[in-house]
Amino acid sequence: MDTSERIRLLVANQDEHESTRLISMLESAGINLRPQYVHSPELLDKLTADQTWDLCIIDADNPNLGYREVLQGFRKQRLDIPTLVLCHEDDHPATVIQALKLSAVDAIMHDHDQHLIAVVKREFANRQQRQLRRQAELNQQASDVKAAYLLDDLRTPTAYLQDGMFLYSNRAFLDLFGFEDEDDLIVTPIADLVSDTQYQKQLSKLATGEDAAEQKQLNTQMTTCEGEDFDVVMLIRTTEYDGEACNEIVIPSHRLNFGEQTIAATEFEMPTLMERRQFIERTQQAMRDTQDGKRHQLCYFEAPDYAEATAPFDLGERELLIEQIASYLRDNHQQLGSWGNLGEGKFCLVSQYQNETACLAELEVVIAGLDKQVWECGEKSTRLHLRAGICQVSSVHASVDDLLAAAKEAHAAAVKLSQAAAIFEFADDAQPELTTEDIITQVKSALADERFKLLFQPIINIHGNTQELYEVLLRLIDEEGNEVSPAEWREQVAKSGLGALIDRWVIREAAKKLALHLRDGHDTKLLINLSEAALNDDGLPAFLGSLFNAAGLPRESLVMQLSEKDVNRNLKNAARLTESLAGLQCHAALTHFGSSLNPFETLNHLIIDWVKVDGSYTKDLQDGGDTKVLQTLLTQLHEEERETIIPMVENAAIINKLWQSGAKHIQGYYVQAPSDDMAHDFELY
Repeated sequence: MDTSERIRLLVANQDEHESTRLISMLESAGINLRPQYVHSPELLDKLTADQTWDLCIIDADNPNLGYREVLQGFRKQRLDIPTLVLCHEDDHPATVIQALKLSAVDAIMHDHDQHLIAVVKREFANRQQRQLRRQAELNQQASDVKAAYLLDDLRTPTAYLQDGMFLYSNRAFLDLFGFEDEDDLIVTPIADLVSDTQYQKQLSKLATGEDAAEQKQLNTQMTTCEGEDFDVVMLIRTTEYDGEACNEIVIPSHRLNFGEQTIAATEFEMPTLMERRQFIERTQQAMRDTQDGKRHQLCYFEAPDYAEATAPFDLGERELLIEQIASYLRDNHQQLGSWGNLGEGKFCLVSQYQNETACLAELEVVIAGLDKQVWECGEKSTRLHLRAGICQVSSVHASVDDLLAAAKEAHAAAVKLSQAAAIFEFADDAQPELTTEDIITQVKSALADERFKLLFQPIINIHGNTQELYEVLLRLIDEEGNEVSPAEWREQVAKSGLGALIDRWVIREAAKKLALHLRDGHDTKLLINLSEAALNDDGLPAFLGSLFNAAGLPRESLVMQLSEKDVNRNLKNAARLTESLAGLQCHAALTHFGSSLNPFETLNHLIIDWVKVDGSYTKDLQDGGDTKVLQTLLTQLHEEERETIIPMVENAAIINKLWQSGAKHIQGYYVQAPSDDMAHDFELY
C-alpha cells in the first residue's frame, strides 16, 4: 500500500462517536484518510454520484442504512467501493457468510481493531492495483488505435503540444511549415504559426488543455517560417505523449503524396538504432512478455565523462559521435537484443538474457571493447567510457519509466564502484526498519551537528498580487549527506519530546533568513509548520514575542501553520495558541484542511487567517475530477474572509479548473520546487 495516498473513506456507523474513534485509530496506524460520515441513504446516493470513494465501512446494525441495501446498490451501479461490514461477536458467523455473498470484502467484529487495520490496508492496495490494471488496459487500447493510425497516415503532418508549445512533430509537419530541424519548431509557440488572429487565442487555449474535447476540427489560415500563408483543416484531440497530457494536431488536408511531396520518401533514412519512442514500445512489449513467463533485462548505458569528452565538439560533431557509437553497437552486438538511442550519449538495450548475472558478464565484454575505441569526428577525436546498469524486466515495475529509473540507479552504482556494469538490487521488504530509538538518536545527532537545513517553496497568487510568500520546509541531512523529509521521523520525534525544540530552531533560523531578506527591500511572508508539540508548548507565544522584538520583524511576516489532524487531537490547546498568536498580531494557518469529518466545525474554534486545503483535492482534479467539491469548500472559506492556498499543483493542466474553483493562491512544482533561498520572481504572474 502506498502510504502517501489518502484514502477517501465512507463511514456508515450508527454511532458518530464510534466513527470518530475508528478514524482516529486508523490514522494512528499510519493510514491517511479523507473520511466522510454517512447517516442516510439519500446522502450516500449523493456522495457516490458526485465523488469517487476508495473504501466503505458500515455497521451491520445501522438502522438507518442497511448494509445489504448498500452492497446491492454498489453492485447495481458497478461502483468499485470495497466495503467492510462491522458486526457483533454473536452475529459474526452468519454476518460473514451473508456479507461475502453480497460482495463485501470482509466482515469484522467490533473492537477487533488490528483486523480492521490489516483489511483496510489490503483492500486499498488491491483497489490501487485494479486501477493500474484498468489504466494499462486503456493505454493498450489507445496504443493499438494510435499504432494503426500512424501506419495509415505516416505522411500526414502531426504534432503534439502542451501549454501552447510543441513537444514533438513528425517530418511532414516540419516540412509543411518550412522548418529544417525539430529544435527550431519546439521553441516556437503554436500561435506564431497561425496567421488568422481570430484563431490564435483559441488554438493556444486548446493546446493548454482548456476547453478540451474528444476531437475538434479547426478551419484556419497558418503561415510558414518564411511568412507564406496557406489554408488548413486541422484536427485537434486530447491525448498523451511520453506520459504527459497534451493535444495532438493532425493536418490531413496537407497529406504528402508520392511524386509531388515536399520531401521525397527516399530522403527518410532509417535510424541506426531505435529512437526513444520505438524503444519504449519495445520495452512495453518485454513487460507484457513477463505475463507469459519470458524474462528480459533492461540495460542502460551512459558515459560519466560524456560532457567533458565532448566539450570541444560542436553539435554536428556530437551527432556524428553518437551515430558512430550506435553503428558500433549495431554491427558488433546486435545479437544481444534490441538497442535504442535515447540521445545525448545515452543508450539502452532490451537483452534476451534470462539471467542478470549472464547479462552482466556479457556487458563487461561489450564495455571493455567500447573503452578501447577512439572515435574520430572530423578533425577531432575522443574516447568515452560508457558504464551500464541492469534491471530485470518484471511486473514489480508499473511503467517503462519506473523500469528505466531502476536501471539508471544500477548505472549510478556502477559508476560509484568504478565497475563496468552493475545489477539493480530490489529492496528487501523483510529488512528490519529503524527503531524509534534509532531515529531519535539520528535526530539528536543532527541537532548537535547542525545537520538540519531549511528550504523555501514559493506560493503565488494566480490573480496577480506580487506579495512574496514562501513555505518553510525542514530537511534533516543524514550522515551520508542525503536529505531526509520529516515524514520519515516526525512521528517518532513527537513521542520523544524533541518536537518543541525543533520547532523553535526552525522559527529562529527562518526569522534570521527573513530579516536579511527584508533588508534587501523585499515584502515577504513565511509560513512555518509547527509540530503537534507546539500545541502543548505554553512558552511558545512568549518566545515568539521576544523573537519579533530582537529580530525587528513585522509581526505579520511569520505565519504559524498547524495541521488539521494535530488540531483535532488538541482542540482546546490549539484554540488557546491561535488566540495568543492573534494577541501578538501574528497570523495563523491551518493545513490539510478538509481531511476530517467536520473541518468547518474545527475552524470555528480557531482564529485562522490562512487555510491550505488538503492535497487530495488537487489530486482529484489532476485525475480528471470536476471542480464542484473544491469550489464549494473555497466559496465558504472566502465568505469567511480567509486566504486560501491550493497545494501540490504539479502542472499547467489543472490551472483552468483552479480558476473555475475560485482558487487564490497555489503552490507546487508547477510554480517551483523547494530551494535553498528565497529567489523566486513573483513578477512573472
